[in-house]
Amino acid sequence: MATFFGGDTRNDCQQLVRCLYPQVDKALNVLGNFGEARLTGTGACAFVSFDDEVLARAARKQLPEEWTSILARGINRSPLPPELD
Repeated sequence: MATFFGGDTRNDCQQLVRCLYPQVDKALNVLGNFGEARLTGTGACAFVSFDDEVLARAARKQLPEEWTSILARGINRSPLPPELD
């Protein structure tokens, strides 16, 4: 995750998805009020990164009630490889 956020985060699908799906465009516009709003892959989820959990929780309270939102903390390494050894 650190590499992703520190480098080129362009999503080649994002502009097309925004054009085809107005609800995705709306989500990215709303999330854009809190930071750089982006899509995962081809648009299964829209997200914005926060440096602080308190800020993330405050932003979450401002989202439309009909939206499902999840707060998640990114990690740089999967915890699974040691478990698979």
